[in-house]
Amino acid sequence: MIHTHIAEILCVKPKTKKTKTMEEDVKNKKTKKTMKIEGEVVVMKKNLLDFKDTMASLLDRIHELLGRRVSLHLISSLQPDPGIRSFFYSSRLHLLHPHFRDTMNINALARHVLINSDGVLERTVFPSRYAMEMSSSIYKSWVFTDQALPKDLLKRGVAVEDPSSDNGVKLLIEDYPFAVDGLEIWSAIKTWVTEYCSFYYKNDRTVQTDTEIQSWWTELRTEGHGDIQHESWWPSMQTRDDLIETCTIIIWIASALHAAVNFGQYPYAGFLPNRPTVSRRFMPEPGTKEYTELEESEEVAFLKTITPQLQTLLGISIIEILSMHSTDEIYLGQRDSPNWTADDEPLEAFKRFGKSLEVIENNIIRRNNDKRLKNRTGPVNIPYTLLYPNTTDYTREGGLTGKGIPNSVSI
Repeated sequence: MIHTHIAEILCVKPKTKKTKTMEEDVKNKKTKKTMKIEGEVVVMKKNLLDFKDTMASLLDRIHELLGRRVSLHLISSLQPDPGIRSFFYSSRLHLLHPHFRDTMNINALARHVLINSDGVLERTVFPSRYAMEMSSSIYKSWVFTDQALPKDLLKRGVAVEDPSSDNGVKLLIEDYPFAVDGLEIWSAIKTWVTEYCSFYYKNDRTVQTDTEIQSWWTELRTEGHGDIQHESWWPSMQTRDDLIETCTIIIWIASALHAAVNFGQYPYAGFLPNRPTVSRRFMPEPGTKEYTELEESEEVAFLKTITPQLQTLLGISIIEILSMHSTDEIYLGQRDSPNWTADDEPLEAFKRFGKSLEVIENNIIRRNNDKRLKNRTGPVNIPYTLLYPNTTDYTREGGLTGKGIPNSVSI
């Protein structure tokens, strides 16, 4: 018995590292392939969400659909009649004139080739011929006063009211580049507008009796926005505060807001698979021909799903043009002529405005270099400069700079 036991012990094979069986190898290969396919499905789902998100930005009052057709239609509608247009050259509100530079021209061009029926936009985004109909529908809920940045942030739930703050709001997200930089820009614009308007309009009565102001404001509502002219949210334009807030909103939309949503398009979407504009097929379901194709070649299936080649070339060409600064750009805080007014106090106030924008430039550089603020550069390590005013730049280089706030919507 003992000998038998010892023999059994001696005959035991030494322990070796467990080897994978053929079945396990096949199983692992299937698992890896399945995981790869599932990963590709996740990417496709992301792109489907991106299609929605692309249109969300387009339909969020500030981009091609509502940007040119709603918020910036407001600006276009400011000058519909030659008699009213002369207001910008003769009135004390010459303040607004730089913020309409080339806007009428670019809007007219956009109506002919970009947002027209069967135009570039309808050919390159997924709602196709329904794109403009969607923008018209969303316009019904558009509110002029909500375009003020503090109100916009409150409405979107990323800020709360804070009476102790200069802007009346406190951000709930500290590392939010658009909001942080934007509030500084908004504050600088409002200070400049307040100083300017306070020089020419000493009290509410002077606003009420200014026939040019009242005619302009009436035409803007009744002609430019006739279908919503009776909404209660329109400022009455009976006080100096009404005038200051209105002019601040208009300058903000025409300059900083447009810069923030326009000039970052190419860096973000210039590589179209990162930001497809259409989906040609539904999500592939297991057991279908499309899913079999996905199993055989993920890349082929992906490319058959997103924007086709011709549309891709057209879309990328458009966003490259839209993202470029012109060589004759005039940035916020700059004027095309130093003699735009003969009054010394507004000239000094404008110089202070320029200095405040230079301070903001330095603040943005400092924040972008702060390693704690991860969202300032993101995983690709590209600093957020879309709201960098570029007031100090007179080189007129133009191109895909990714920074600079032009005075007006001219692209």
